[in-house]
Amino acid sequence: MKKRIVRTIAVVPTLLTLGNAFCGFLALAYVADALGDFGSNPEVGPEVLLKRSAWLIFLGMVFDALDGLIARLARSDSAFGAELDSLCDVITFGVAPAFLVKVLAQRAPSLFSAHPRVALWFCVLFVACAILRLARYNVENIEGRKGPTHFFVGLPTPAAAGVLASLVLIRHSLLHDKIFSGILGEALSARIADAILHGLPFLLVFLGLLMVSRVPFAHAVNWLTRGRRPFPFVILLLGLLILAVFFTEIGLALAFVGYAVFSLVAFLIPGPWRKGFQIQDQDDLGPE
Repeated sequence: MKKRIVRTIAVVPTLLTLGNAFCGFLALAYVADALGDFGSNPEVGPEVLLKRSAWLIFLGMVFDALDGLIARLARSDSAFGAELDSLCDVITFGVAPAFLVKVLAQRAPSLFSAHPRVALWFCVLFVACAILRLARYNVENIEGRKGPTHFFVGLPTPAAAGVLASLVLIRHSLLHDKIFSGILGEALSARIADAILHGLPFLLVFLGLLMVSRVPFAHAVNWLTRGRRPFPFVILLLGLLILAVFFTEIGLALAFVGYAVFSLVAFLIPGPWRKGFQIQDQDDLGPE
C-alpha cells in the first residue's frame, strides 16, 4: 500500500481553516479567563467574556464556510483539507461550546453548580459525539458515499454549536440589555434567562445524540436556493432577516434552533412541511 505524501497545499483555504481553529482557541481562552476574578471591572467581567466566546464560535463558522467555498472555486479541495477542516471543527464546534456551557452552568446557581460532575459528563458526551460525527464523515467521504449535498446525515456540528452559542447570547441579552427588560419586564427576562441556564446542559446531550444519529438534516443553503417557495415563506424569511439585523441574538437563535427543530419534525411527522425534505434515494444523504 503506497503512502500518500502531502507535497503541496492550497494556501488560502488552509489559512481560512486555521482561522476557524484560531477562533475556537480564543473562545476557549475567553471562557478560561471567565473563571478568574474579573468582577472588579465590568467591562471585562465573566459575563462579557462568555459573550465574546459565543461570538467567536460564530466567527469560526464564517471561516469554516469560506474555506470550503474558496477551495471549491479554486478547485483545490483535497483529502488534506478535509482532514484539517474536521480537526479544526472539533475545537471550535465541539470543545469550545461544551466548555462554554460547562463554565456558564457552574458559575450561576443551578443544579449543575451543585453537581458539577453531571455537567462535566454532559459536556464530555457532547464533545465525544462531535468527534464521532466528524470521523464518520471523513470515513464515508473517503469511501465515496458523500453523494449530493441536499442533506446531512445527523445534525452538523456547526449547527449544534450555533444552537448553544445563540442561547448563551440570548441569556446575556435578557439579563443585561435594557431593551429586553423594557419589553418583557425584568422579572420575566430573569425567569427566561434562568430557564435557558438550566436547560443548556440537557440540550448538550440532546444535540450530541442528534449529531451521531442517522436523521437527515436539510442543507439549509441548498434547500433555500433551489426550486420555488410559497409567497408566505418568502415573507417569513424576510421577517427573520429584518429581525436578525435589529435583534441579532434573537435572529441567530431562531435560525439555529428553528433549523434543528424543523428538520427533526419534518423527518418524524408526516405533513405538508415535509415537502422538500423527502429523501428519494439513500445516496441523497450527504454525511456532513
